Amino acid sequence: MQRQGTAGVPQGRLRFPRLMGWVLHLGGYPGVGKLTVARALAARTGARLLDNQTLLNPASALFDRGDAAHARLRRTVRDAVFAAAGEMGSETRLILTDALSEEQEALFADVAALAARLGVPLHAGILEVGRAEHAIRVAAAERKGLRKLTDAAIALHLRETVALLVPQGARRFDGEGRSPDTVAGEIAGAFDLG
Repeated sequence: MQRQGTAGVPQGRLRFPRLMGWVLHLGGYPGVGKLTVARALAARTGARLLDNQTLLNPASALFDRGDAAHARLRRTVRDAVFAAAGEMGSETRLILTDALSEEQEALFADVAALAARLGVPLHAGILEVGRAEHAIRVAAAERKGLRKLTDAAIALHLRETVALLVPQGARRFDGEGRSPDTVAGEIAGAFDLG
């Protein structure tokens, strides 16, 4: 007969639940608050955060955005980071932010391949705010000096002329007038991110 531990589990057989990993892709137009919400979500869930500016900044520091060398370096950095992330293991909790157009579906496919490589579920969310709030957020002082879009006219033009990629099964989250912590809580609950 085996002795029982304090929780009714046979001694020597205590099991601790493994953390379930996941990848969350949070999309939305530039300046809607993806990074701010993602930071709050990472703090809440213990996830690692890889925002699109982290991948863009090396290329933007060296080349103009329209330069072919910018695109090559951006792709090289992205490939290297995704390769390293793919070695992190099935307990990885990773949030990626990006503003992908419908024409950039291959870039989302890279995210899906990363989740598959890790053996974790992939969740996709889209952060949205109204036009007036978007104009205020994109021009916010904290964005200046971060190589982020800060021209509200350009951001609003993008909303009107560029179709945002909405991956199949993506959930939409309204950030209008809501705190980043509130939206992060809604995202965590919607996908059971714990």
